[in-house]
Amino acid sequence: MLDRGGNFEVRWAVDKEKELITFEVKVNTTGYVGFGISSTGRMKSADIVIGGVDSDGKTYFEDRHGIGNVEPVIDVSQDWTLLDAKKSEGVTHLKFSRRLETCDEDDVDIKDETQRLLWAIGESDIVQYHGSVSRGSYSVKLLDPPPFPVDLTKYKSVNILTRAEFPATDSTYWCSVVEGPETLENESPHIIAMGPKLNNELALRHTHHLTLYSCQPPLNNADPQKYFAQFKDGNCFSGGYSDDIGERRFDAYKDCSTIIYSWAIGGNIMIFPENVGLAISTRKGKRREYFLLELHLNNPGLAKGLSFQTGVELFYSEQPRPIEVGLLGFGVVADFRLTIPPDSSNFKVVSHCSPECTKFLPDTGYTLFNVQLHAHNTANKMRVRHFREDVELPFLGDDQNYDNGYQENRNIKEVKLLPGDHLTLECTYDTRGLQPPRVVRGGYRTTDEMCDAIMYPKGRVVGCGSEVVAPMLMNATGIRSVERTGVSNPKIKRPSKFRNLTYAEYLSSHVNWTEDLRLKIQDIQAYTPQLVGCAVQDPAIDLSAALIDPKTKFQVLTQYPKVTTTYQPPSSLDKNCSARREVFISSSSSSSVTKVQMLQIYFIVLTATSVLLFKESCT
Repeated sequence: MLDRGGNFEVRWAVDKEKELITFEVKVNTTGYVGFGISSTGRMKSADIVIGGVDSDGKTYFEDRHGIGNVEPVIDVSQDWTLLDAKKSEGVTHLKFSRRLETCDEDDVDIKDETQRLLWAIGESDIVQYHGSVSRGSYSVKLLDPPPFPVDLTKYKSVNILTRAEFPATDSTYWCSVVEGPETLENESPHIIAMGPKLNNELALRHTHHLTLYSCQPPLNNADPQKYFAQFKDGNCFSGGYSDDIGERRFDAYKDCSTIIYSWAIGGNIMIFPENVGLAISTRKGKRREYFLLELHLNNPGLAKGLSFQTGVELFYSEQPRPIEVGLLGFGVVADFRLTIPPDSSNFKVVSHCSPECTKFLPDTGYTLFNVQLHAHNTANKMRVRHFREDVELPFLGDDQNYDNGYQENRNIKEVKLLPGDHLTLECTYDTRGLQPPRVVRGGYRTTDEMCDAIMYPKGRVVGCGSEVVAPMLMNATGIRSVERTGVSNPKIKRPSKFRNLTYAEYLSSHVNWTEDLRLKIQDIQAYTPQLVGCAVQDPAIDLSAALIDPKTKFQVLTQYPKVTTTYQPPSSLDKNCSARREVFISSSSSSSVTKVQMLQIYFIVLTATSVLLFKESCT
């Protein structure tokens, strides 16, 4: 459903071979149905169709485009084709199709990036304003692979939930150690699907993202239940959120360090392939499992007395699956070294997962099947690039119209990550809309920024990335030293005349942001060598030695690799528009048009708890 009231249901099918997309809508109305595709979620420049069945049983259907918050204009070129229309018992059903790209400037190309579906419900067949309630938009990636098919009713599930009265702060990181299921003797149950458990309006509104960690008690502890009971719910950063985040960690992190799931706003249930599972625990024998649930709660209105339940539902198989999955975190450090100047557009920062880290992968490599891209409000493009030797391979993740409100765990075509490969995460930001204009720093609030990718392989490499050399960034803006690094907003030490000013205060009031300075700051964060970072779960590997250059005795640096071949995404379409239209008209008028093979069928249902995706096939 595109609306929470269950009045507008949509499903779609993509035939990539024929470059066609077919939509079916079921709408609770006897009036007109409005449906559109937009890059921004706004009416202006949206590709819109309006159709229905009138009181005499006659169908009507028009291809239109938006010019603003007024009635959409009828297109000169009618590129949508109505395949079926019927109305019964107060419900209108429409089925229609078009090419992924129509060569019509009044249409919106359907691309492999986030786009918005627009919907509107008319009370009658007269096309007029639908009112402020009977319309909306919903973010999707229409060309994404479908979720893996599975009947979750055949599996057990457990809810990892917390309930509390949360602080009246704009951003809170709340930690809870939660008791999980009791697993079976001599068996290693595998998680086969995971999703958010947001079953109330407050949870939907305020849960920005969450991370689930598995917990392992100390080896010499005979009573895990008693041990984990000591950790009381509270701020992950004791004393609440602060710019000095490095010193305030929830005590249980030392026993709960393995991330098994990451969800962010707009995401749906994550289902593993049928032969893949995630081990709940490495402990043997009959035992009770424990988890650390880390919640990022967003409360920009500083509402007081917020109390609600939120968390995760885990579906698991009592029998292990053949392939075990894990998680690899990759990204930019969320502190002041991520600095985006005010009023900036197309501002890019990067992080590298270099061969110095990927050399610790097994000889057979990692098999990746899912990627989640995560950033905050000012990010508008994200991409994970993949290099092997001197050749760039297809992107592992790519969204050139990123939406902070739609952060899906996205299935990708399975790909191998091999020892020696180089990954680069690119994040692009636009801060021009901020009022008043300000510098945006890396940090944990939603008003700060992040640049992360979460991938699902299995192996001892669990974290990767690179870090900007802090003195280079500081010197570019006239800062000589700060009290401490690794925080979002450090205090300045030198120059002494700016002592005790925060990083943000100094950049906002004492820096002239010329275009040359913007480019210099971007160059440091995107194209200048960075310090290699790596996290490996193997006590036999000494990273402190592995990441030191034997010649210079300094930490190894990395940057974009030198390649002879860069990857160019294949254009799904040629530009012979007149020929393409002739083919489309011919195929659309064929009697077999309603039997188009549907390669990818999605059915979106938005409820008060989550968005569930289902796959089916038909011919």
